[in-house]
Amino acid sequence: MAIDKPQKIETSPHRGAIEAKILQGDSYQSIANWCKDSLDMDISHMSIKRFADKHGLNVKRDTGVVSGLSDDDMQAIVDERDSPLCVDIPTFKDDSELKDFSHRTVKEIYAYQLAVVKHKMLAYMQGKGRYPQNEIAGLKTILACLGGLTDGKDKIIDDDK
Repeated sequence: MAIDKPQKIETSPHRGAIEAKILQGDSYQSIANWCKDSLDMDISHMSIKRFADKHGLNVKRDTGVVSGLSDDDMQAIVDERDSPLCVDIPTFKDDSELKDFSHRTVKEIYAYQLAVVKHKMLAYMQGKGRYPQNEIAGLKTILACLGGLTDGKDKIIDDDK
């Protein structure tokens, strides 16, 4: 039975390895499983979470969120056409060509986001990652944008174009 005390981690010779796993964003359950299987240390995922909370490790965890570009960086990209981050904006002969491009692009974005959610959900279900709350929120945002852009009349996802 797991001893539900964060002090068990504090006095463990494996504290550094446990802290490293917390900081790299491993799920508390996967850390608990690793402790039991690899270290013969029976400790609950909640004890690991309480330890992380107590020592401020929870706010330092690698959540996969990266900082974006500053406004100045973005303006430099816009001003410099040869930048590797510069995006060539396509031109269209007519509205039909624009609509076809929009359908393909939105379908790709939707498919990529679904793949991300599926991958992260499977990892979570195996105890190897966090619940994909942000990714699901992103998927909901994409779907809301689709509804707002198409007013639900365009059948952008169901259309076979």
